[in-house]
Amino acid sequence: MEIRFEGGVVAEAVPGQIGSVPRFSVGGRFVVVSPYADRWGREKFIGATFGSMDWLWEGDDEIRFDKETRDLVGVMVALPEEEDADWDGTEWLRLLRESGGVRARAVEDFSARPMEVRWVAPGAKAIVCAYSAFPSGTSGLRRLRVAPDFDLVAAADGTYAGWILENPADCVVEAFEDRRPDAAADAFRETLAEFLDLFVEPRIDAMQDEDPALLVRLEALLTRVSALPPDPRHDAMRRWMLQVREDWYAIAAVGSHVRQRASGDV
Repeated sequence: MEIRFEGGVVAEAVPGQIGSVPRFSVGGRFVVVSPYADRWGREKFIGATFGSMDWLWEGDDEIRFDKETRDLVGVMVALPEEEDADWDGTEWLRLLRESGGVRARAVEDFSARPMEVRWVAPGAKAIVCAYSAFPSGTSGLRRLRVAPDFDLVAAADGTYAGWILENPADCVVEAFEDRRPDAAADAFRETLAEFLDLFVEPRIDAMQDEDPALLVRLEALLTRVSALPPDPRHDAMRRWMLQVREDWYAIAAVGSHVRQRASGDV
């Protein structure tokens, strides 16, 4: 199996996998499968690898290979804010799952544009993301599991087509920190499904314009996650939604109380 990135860069499937587990930042809206746990570690990691990265003027996903072995050692991919209403990503989840690592043919940097559309399985059991040219069918697509619960998908000619994250609730974090090793509670999985349905276009734009109906949904979701037992995953989601509510609706949480500010105070 080959994976072809922009600029003609080719990588091949090889035995082995990335030595990291995925983490899903609900606030940052990205998935990271890399060995660092903070921004300093990320900078060091970038210096020791090659591939694509988030240049300020490009915003690429981060797909990094070891400079010595040329093996894939880290991925950070952005979660698209758009959904394709006509796409049933179940077809992608039915693809035969191969397992292995990826090795670049040459030490060469390249571009990896973020995916354009996403599909969330019922109950948030999986998040499937793709370039808009690929969701119409699965003919020739191949799925390679490069890390636990994380797959890269390529077209018949090897063109990089998308990625899949299964069990996203298990790996929720705030940023780059280590995730909890245990499975998430069913109640949190349901909460994440609602969260992903709320934070997608055009609802994101509507909330930024202070849509009152979506504020009701946001408040209800905050109540749900706040009622869950202590867990860093629950806390990460709750903190980010509180920040969103303050930034987009000018409602700030002060201690255990909520204070609503007039628009002129923002």
